[in-house]
Amino acid sequence: MITIKKLTKAYKGRKVLDNINTSFPRTGLIAICGDSGCGKTTFLNCLSCLLDYEGDIVIDGVKLSKLSEEEGDLYRLKNIGFIFQVL
Repeated sequence: MITIKKLTKAYKGRKVLDNINTSFPRTGLIAICGDSGCGKTTFLNCLSCLLDYEGDIVIDGVKLSKLSEEEGDLYRLKNIGFIFQVL
C-alpha cells in the first residue's frame, strides 16, 4: 500500500506539488494522467526516491524520507520500474 500525506515539492519557490494526500492499494493498475507540466513526473520521481520533498510517502510500511541515498538506490532497484511513453 502507498500512503501519501501532505506531499509538497517546489522549484525556485513555485509549488509543483501542493499538499497531496492520497493512497493506492497494494495491487492493481494506476494511471497518472494530466496536462503537460502539471507535476506527473515530479510526483513519480518523489515516489522513486529521486527527489527530496516535504510531507510523507509510506510504501508497504517504509517511510521513504528516512532512507539513506544508498537505501533509496536499493529500494528503487528492487521495487520501482518506469515505462516511458514514446510518441
